[in-house]
Amino acid sequence: MFNFCVAQNNNMYKLDYGLRYRAYNDDGHDMCETQCTVNVIYSDGNQQQIAVINDNYNFYHAQVFESPKKISGIRIIAHARRQNYACWRCSCEGAHGYFDQSFYSAECISNDQKYHNGSNATEIGGNISFKITPIHTLESPIIKTDPILRETYLPTDDKIILSGKTGFDATLYNYQYKFSTESEAEYKNIDSNLYKLDKLTVSAIDLFGVNEYLNHEGKYIDFRLVSCFSGSYPTAKSNTVQLKIFRSSPHIVNSYITHSTCHYSTDGIIKVNLDRPLIENEKLGCEVIDQNGDRDKNIPIGNLKLDSTNSFEIKNLPEGTYTVRIIGSINGIATYSNGANHLKSFVIKKPDPVTFKLTKTDIWCHGGEDGVIKIEANGGNPLGTDSSDTSKHTKGTPRYYYSLDNGLTWKGFDTEFSHTLMGLTKETYTIQVRDWKGCNALQPNGAILKLSETIQQPQEAVSLSYTSIKQPTFYGGTNGQLVVAIKGGTPFDDHSYAYEWKNSKGVLQTNITPYYDATAKVYYLTLTGIPSDTYTLTVRDKNYTSASDKDGCTVANSTKFLNQPDPIVVKLNVLRSISCNVTNVFGNEADLNPIDGQRDESQDGILQATVTGGVPFTGSDNNGLPYKYIWSKQKLDGSWEIWNDQDATAQYLNHGNYSLNVEDKNGIRLGIYVNNVISQETPVIQFMPQPSKLELQFQKSDISCSAGNNGWITAIPKGGTPPYTYEWTTGATTAQITNLIANNYFVKVVDAKGCFVQGSMLIDQPNGVVINGIVTSPTCHDGVDGSIIITVTGGTPPYTYSWSTGGNTKDIVSLASGDYQLTVVDSKGCTYYKNFKLDNPDPIVVNLGGNRTLCNGQQLDLDISIPDPQAQYNWTSTQGFSSNSAKVSLTQAGTYTAKVISSKGCLGQDSFVLKTSNVAISSEFFLTSQAYLNDEVILINASNPLGENTSWEIPNTVTIVNQNEKYIVLKFTSLGSYTISLKQTQGDCYALYSKTINVEPKLINPIIGNEAQPFITEFLVTPNPSNGDFQTIVKLAESSPIKLRLYPINGQQPILEKSENGQKSYVLDFNSSLAAGTYALILETAKQTLVKKIIIY
Repeated sequence: MFNFCVAQNNNMYKLDYGLRYRAYNDDGHDMCETQCTVNVIYSDGNQQQIAVINDNYNFYHAQVFESPKKISGIRIIAHARRQNYACWRCSCEGAHGYFDQSFYSAECISNDQKYHNGSNATEIGGNISFKITPIHTLESPIIKTDPILRETYLPTDDKIILSGKTGFDATLYNYQYKFSTESEAEYKNIDSNLYKLDKLTVSAIDLFGVNEYLNHEGKYIDFRLVSCFSGSYPTAKSNTVQLKIFRSSPHIVNSYITHSTCHYSTDGIIKVNLDRPLIENEKLGCEVIDQNGDRDKNIPIGNLKLDSTNSFEIKNLPEGTYTVRIIGSINGIATYSNGANHLKSFVIKKPDPVTFKLTKTDIWCHGGEDGVIKIEANGGNPLGTDSSDTSKHTKGTPRYYYSLDNGLTWKGFDTEFSHTLMGLTKETYTIQVRDWKGCNALQPNGAILKLSETIQQPQEAVSLSYTSIKQPTFYGGTNGQLVVAIKGGTPFDDHSYAYEWKNSKGVLQTNITPYYDATAKVYYLTLTGIPSDTYTLTVRDKNYTSASDKDGCTVANSTKFLNQPDPIVVKLNVLRSISCNVTNVFGNEADLNPIDGQRDESQDGILQATVTGGVPFTGSDNNGLPYKYIWSKQKLDGSWEIWNDQDATAQYLNHGNYSLNVEDKNGIRLGIYVNNVISQETPVIQFMPQPSKLELQFQKSDISCSAGNNGWITAIPKGGTPPYTYEWTTGATTAQITNLIANNYFVKVVDAKGCFVQGSMLIDQPNGVVINGIVTSPTCHDGVDGSIIITVTGGTPPYTYSWSTGGNTKDIVSLASGDYQLTVVDSKGCTYYKNFKLDNPDPIVVNLGGNRTLCNGQQLDLDISIPDPQAQYNWTSTQGFSSNSAKVSLTQAGTYTAKVISSKGCLGQDSFVLKTSNVAISSEFFLTSQAYLNDEVILINASNPLGENTSWEIPNTVTIVNQNEKYIVLKFTSLGSYTISLKQTQGDCYALYSKTINVEPKLINPIIGNEAQPFITEFLVTPNPSNGDFQTIVKLAESSPIKLRLYPINGQQPILEKSENGQKSYVLDFNSSLAAGTYALILETAKQTLVKKIIIY
C-alpha cells in the first residue's frame, strides 16, 4: 500500500525515484512481517514519509514526489522475518532482518545505487535510482491599468519583467527565447546581463538591437526558464510565456500642475511634456482617470495635439487625484502604452476654504461705548507668488479683506490673519471675508458666509440688596450677621465681585464668606461675628478697572445699621402661696402632682415669671411660649436640681428657694458670656414659704339623762390661713354643733387655702348605757333580707324599743338597705338614741353590648364571667342555642339571653338581638413595628373592601397629624407601646382590628433637610409587580442616610433591611425569594418617611 502527499501550485522540487526490493533466506523458509518505508530527506534535515509497502518481500516501486521544500536525498527503511524453523510455518517467529540507509544527491544528478543489509539469516537488498530537479514557472507582469490581466506584449523600447520562482541556486536560472513559429530546438539563450536569478528584464531592442527590432514588429516571441541540462537539452523547464512585439508610445518626461484658484473652483490644469514628437501616421490620445474611476476627461486617439515643446494640457479640473496614461496608434495599429513612463498620477489641490470667526468684547459697563469685534481668518491662498499663476501678489497687500455692507465695499485686515473693530456701540454687526484672490468664505451650501455678532452691554448695573440681617443673639453679643446679594454688571470668572466692608470706625472687616448661587445667578457676601454697629460696603465688578465710565460697575458706600436685642430681664412673683404646712396631720393625703411621697396641699405653691427682652419665640414655635423656662429648686445641701416646669408658671411648689433661667429663640440665657458662649448662668431666685401648721381643738357638753339629745361640740382651729370653713358629719357647717345624741362626731376644718384638719369628739350616754348592734346588709342588690340585732347594757332595765320604721321590737329583720334609728328608754325614764345604716350590694351586671349585626365571615365573641369561682352561667336563644360557659362565639341570627347566678344566689341577666348580613367586611392596616420618637408614622388602611365608615381609635397621648379613610399619620411624643385600632363598618355591622406600636429613640440623626418642601424627591420601585428581584431608586433634596425595611402586609417584623448613607441619590437592588403576595416597603430618612406597596408574583 502507498501513502504519499503531493503539494500543489507552490512546489519547488521534484523527486523521481524507482526502488527494487527483495527479502529472502537460504533455508527455504517463507518470509513474513515484511515492511519497506521510503522517506524524503529535506535540506534542513527533516524527513517526510512518502511510501510504505507491507507484506511484500519482492517488488519494484516507482514514484514522482513534489514538494515546496528543498529535497536533498532519500531514505530506505526495511525489515523482514521468516517463518519459525522449529515447527515449520507454525508462527512468524523466525530470524529477523533489518535495513536503514540514506542516499543524498544535488539537483539535476541521476543516481543509481545498490543496497544490502549484509545478513545471512534474513537478507534484504535491491537497488534505488533517483533524481532531484527544480520545478520552474514563468509569469509576465500584471498590467498596471488592469490588475486582473498579465502583459502579452513585448514593447520595442520599454522593458518588461518576467518572473520565475525564487529560492533556487543561481545555476538553476537560465532564460531562453524563440519565435513562436520556430521549433523547440531553436530556443536561444538570453544574455545573462538581462536577468538576475528569478527576474528577466527585457525589451525588443534588448533581443534584436536598435537596427533590427522594427523588422520583427507584430511577431510573437516565446520565453521560458530552464535548468538541469543533458548536453544542451534542459530537463527542467518552465511553462512558456508568449509576447507580441509592439511599438512603444511616446513617454512622459515632465509635467506641471496649476492648482484650483479657490476651494470651490474647478480650474485646475495638468500640463504633460513627452519625450518625442509624433512620427508619420502616429496618433495620440490619453486616458484621464480620477480617484472615483471616472473617465470623463479622456482625450480619444487622434484628438491629442502636441505643441512645439511636445506638450499638451488637460484643463478645468477640480481638486482630486488623476492618473494620465498615454495611448496611441501608428497606421491604425495600437502602440504599447503599459510602460512606467506611459502612466503618471497627478494631484490637483485646492486651497483650504476661507474661514473666519468673530470674537467680541462687549461694552464694559452698562451704558458705555467701547465694544470690540475681532475678525480672525484662515485658509484661502497664502501671501506670495503662485509659480503657476500669472498674477502676482503685490508686497504690502493684505491677505484678507472684510465687508460690513454686504460686499459693497471691502477693507483690508490690519494684520495677516486678523482685524479688530473698536469703539463699537450696542448693535448687531454682519461681516463677510474674502482672500486676496477674491475667494469668499462660503457656507456649506455654497452661499456666501455672513457672520453676525451683537455687541452687548451688561443688562443692568451692579446692584446689591441685604437678604439677611441677623442681629447678635443677645445684648452685647458679637455674633451678628449681614448677608448681601450682589448681581448685575460683569462678575469675575468665578462669579465673584471685588468688595470692601468696614465698620463705623473704618476698620476693614475680614470675617466675610462669599457664596455663589448658580440657580439664581446671585453672588452673596456673608459678614459674620459682628456686634451691633453701622457697616459700609463698596462693591466693584470685573470690568471696573478696565472701564473708563465706572458708574455701572460699582456700588459705593452702601450702609446698614445692625441692631441687637434688649437685655433679658426676669421678674418673679408668688401667684399662689403654699396651702398647707408639710407637717399637717390631717388632709386628703393625695400625692398626685407630683407623685413624690409628699401630700399635694403642702406643695401647691405657684410662682409666676414676667420676662422681657431677648428674642422671644413667636407663633407655634416652642409650643406657643415666648421663652424656654428652666426652673430649679435648691436642695437641703445647697445644690440645685431641675424643677419639672417648662412655662412661665412653676407649680406644685413646696417650702424652699426656687430659681428661674430662661432661654430665648436664639438660645440665650441669663448669664455671663465669653466669646458669645455662656460661661456661667445667673438665674433669678425666689423664696417660697409655707404657712404654719393647721391644728384643731374641741370643747363639748355631754347629754342629760332626760333629754337624750342636748349635747354640743365647738371646734377651735389655729394655724393655716384663716378664715375657716367647717364640715361636720351631721351636715353642719358652723364651728359649734348642738342638740346632739350620744355618738362620735367628726369635723373637717378647711382654711382659706384649702388646707384642712379633721378630728372627732365623743358625746357620751349618761349612766354608762351602751347600745351595740349586729348589722347584716341585704344579700343581693335591692334585696330585703337585711337585719339589725341589738344588745343594750347599762342604765336601769327593763328597756323599751322604738324604731324609725315604727317597729317596737328589740331586733328587726327583712330589711332593705337604708338608714335606721333606734330609741331606747330605761325604767328610770332616761332616753338613748342609736343610728344604723344597711348598705345595698352592687348588682351583678351582664352587659351584652346591645343589638349587633355580623357581616359575611364574622363571629361575635362574648364573655360574661365574673370574679366568683362558684358562679353559674346560662345562655339561651330563640334559635335553640344554649351554653353553660361564660364565653361563647356566636354566628347565627337570633335573640340571645345570658344569665349569671352568683354563689350567693344573686341573679344578673341581659338580652340582645343578633342579625347577619351577606355583605363582605374587612378591617386591617399595616405599619412598621417600630416608630421613632417625635417622628411621623404612617398607617395604611389595608381593609378590602373599605368600610362605609372608617374610624381610628387612638390613645389621647398620641398626636394625629393627618387622617382619612385610607391612612392616618401619627406622631409619638413619648417612648413606650401604644395600641392602635381601626374600625370599619358596613351597614349595621363592624370589624375592629388592633396592633401595638413600639416607639423607640430615633437612630438616624436629622442633621439636614428642609421640612418646608418634600425631602424625598423620588421613591421608585421597578419593576412592580416583580418576581422578587427589583430595584429601588431614591433621590433626596440633600445628602442623608436612608433605611429601607420590607414588611409583609400584616407583619410585625421586617423580613429585609438595607441602610445606606453619604449620598443624595441611591440605587439599591433587592434579590429575594419571597413568597407571592403583597408587601410594604418603608423608606425612612432624616426628614420624611414614605411607604410603597409592592407585589411579588
